[in-house]
Amino acid sequence: MQTHRGLALAAGVTLALAAGCASGAKATSGSDQASVAGLGAAMLQWSGTFKPTQQAAGDAMAPRGRNSTTGTVVLRASTPTTLTATIDLNDVPTSMSDAHWALIAGSCGSDAIPVMTVSQFPMLTVGNSRGHVHADVSLALPTTGSYHVNVYRTNGADESDVLACANLRLEPRTA
Repeated sequence: MQTHRGLALAAGVTLALAAGCASGAKATSGSDQASVAGLGAAMLQWSGTFKPTQQAAGDAMAPRGRNSTTGTVVLRASTPTTLTATIDLNDVPTSMSDAHWALIAGSCGSDAIPVMTVSQFPMLTVGNSRGHVHADVSLALPTTGSYHVNVYRTNGADESDVLACANLRLEPRTA
């Protein structure tokens, strides 16, 4: 009896996976790399949408309000060894000035370290509750794997103090 349940469960999982592929469901975090196989870095981009990250426990002396920061990120190759990052944020806390960010392997919430030190990424300029950066980064655009971008509340020294995170999708480059 136990073997039949295991086979039924395996068959159900297989059917669900096949249905997801047949429906053209869009993969996230770079997992659908078959659709971009053969395209070079110049023809690809990583993009994502920022979601706010709530701090688990605020300092009793300076409690944090509700975080509603959202936005978008696009990373594109500008040369074989450089990528251009465009990040736009909305509803950034008014107490923030400039902000640090980083590209990190894996998905949001992973404990992986950034692909290079946080200080090597260009600062986001923050003003009027908006943040923006459009700058080159001395890093080749990855063409495989899964990545996310964190934006930090602090000067980047505390990589656990994440304001917003975006899981990235690898896709053909848009105009």
